[in-house]
Formats: sequence, C-alpha cells, structure tokens
Amino acid sequence: MEIARYPLISVCIPTYNRQDLLKRALNSVIIQQYWNMEIIISDNCSPQKIWEEIRQLDTLDSRITVRRNLENLGWTGNLNECLKIAKGEYIIFLCDDDEFLPGLIEKEAEILCKNNNVGLIHTDGYYCDFNGNIIRSQSTSKPILKAGEEAIEKIFFKMDVFFSSAMVRKKCYDELSEFTNTCSADWEMWARIAQYYDVAYIQEPLVKFHQHNISMMPAIKFESDTLFLMEKILSYLPIEKRELMKQTLLKNLGAVFFAFVQKAWQEGKWKHGSSFLLIARKYSGIVLWIKKLLTLIIYSVPRRIKYSRLTKIKRNETFVS
Repeated sequence: MEIARYPLISVCIPTYNRQDLLKRALNSVIIQQYWNMEIIISDNCSPQKIWEEIRQLDTLDSRITVRRNLENLGWTGNLNECLKIAKGEYIIFLCDDDEFLPGLIEKEAEILCKNNNVGLIHTDGYYCDFNGNIIRSQSTSKPILKAGEEAIEKIFFKMDVFFSSAMVRKKCYDELSEFTNTCSADWEMWARIAQYYDVAYIQEPLVKFHQHNISMMPAIKFESDTLFLMEKILSYLPIEKRELMKQTLLKNLGAVFFAFVQKAWQEGKWKHGSSFLLIARKYSGIVLWIKKLLTLIIYSVPRRIKYSRLTKIKRNETFVS
C-alpha cells in the first residue's frame, strides 16, 4: 500500500517537566518514514519556564500541535485529554522519555490496514538504562491473538505490551471509553480492548523504553490500584476461570513489589522501597521473603553506588503520575 493512501495517525506525546527528553522523543517521531500524521504534545502544566520552551516545538514540523492542561491532571488525565482531540484513525502514545525506532509507524499501520479486526498492535522493544545503553530486548507472543480469552489472559499475566509501541484504532477508544484513573491504567485498557478485538504483535524491536526514576506513589495506593485493576480485568473473563487466574496472579504480586523495592533502593530511596517491602510480605511466604530480602541487600547496595556515579538526572526530569 502506498504511503499517501495510509490513514491519518495521531501520535500523542504526554509530557511533564522533561523538555530535554521530550525533544529526543519528538525527533524519533519526525524521522519516521510516514507523512500522514498529526503529532500532539500535551503538557501536563509544567512550570512556566519549561512550558515556554515546550510551546516553541511546533515550529519544528507543520504536523505538530502543542497544548497545555491548565492544571496537572495526572498521567491518565493527560492521556484522556489527548484522546479528546486526536483526529487520527489510529492513535499511538509515546512517553516523553521513550523513542520510536525507524519503521514503527509504517509497519504497525500496514497491519491495521490489512486486518480489520485487529484493534491493538504492539512490538518488541529495547529496555535502556539511564545512559541509553540497551539492557535487553523483549520477545513474546504470536503474530495475532484472537479476541477474547486468549488475548486477555496473555495481557493479564505477561503485562508485556510496551506502552509506547501500542497503536490502537480510534474507534476502540470511542467505543470502550477512556483510561481508568489509576496507575497501570494501560494494562486494563489493553485487556478491555482484547475482549472485542484481536491483538497483533510485531516481533521486531521498534521502540526504546528508557528507565526513569521510580514514581513516588505511596505503596498502599499502588497496591489498591493493582488489585482494583486485577478485578476489572478478571470480570472480562468467563466466571469459571476467574478464581484460578486470581490466585495465580496474587502469587506473582510478591515479585512485582520486590521489583519496586530493588529499583527504589538502587535510587537511594530506602524508605519508599521499604514500604513496598512490607507489602511484598503479604504475597510471599516468609522463607521466600527473607531469601529475596537478603538478595536485594547484597545486590542493591553496589548497584546504588554505580547508579550514583553514572547518572546525572536533573531535578526537572522526574516523572509525575
């Protein structure tokens, strides 16, 4: 299919207080070999000085629109504002610290054009450290998962959809409403879409996911949001499958919370990490919990020293959810 015949695609970049990283993300969009795009930069009420710099970015390309929320709406609030103004037949979000790799837009759009029942497509990608070095890639899934149980279970357990690689038909958002105002709202949204639409996957790294400072959301809030979303996703499945899947996921939550402990401690946020440690105890046997705790102590201290030496994260580059 010729490029000129491709439908309009909305690339939405929600941002807050990270103008330098935003420029890198924006450049990765501009260099895509796909012209029929609108690029929406949605600033979540950054400080005035930073906003003055961000608002000038629309001079870089005629396809760019820059807007600003009058108050900070949180991460999901900013996503939903983007959905209100996006005009494209397909919509993709790009976090302001991530990057598209060449070919992402064109390859995803082509699959959506050729497969009318695919509502969501995502790709493999690279995890990068604070210095941009590739840590690992992610490879998973079948090319297309049929709508219903298979697709929902994959999203439910693996949680492996790179947010910045997920292109969605606008009609999916129109039919299924906006993102839920919780952390990990994308996890639930993808499962919501998978009830009714096939999920496609390109096994090629087409996005770079950059590590950023851990969110300072209270651990108890993160736990309650996770459990709330888990119950929502379970409600999309047949009743007879829900309890088994719930118990399986609850067993895995200990590892999820330990991952937060590790990241927080590596950043020197000992108190914040310890709050997740206490919650991890609720989902882990005592022997396993102690074993993981000892491993974290041995592993995180030297990593914290390395982190402090190698990273220079500006105060205005922190993530606000």
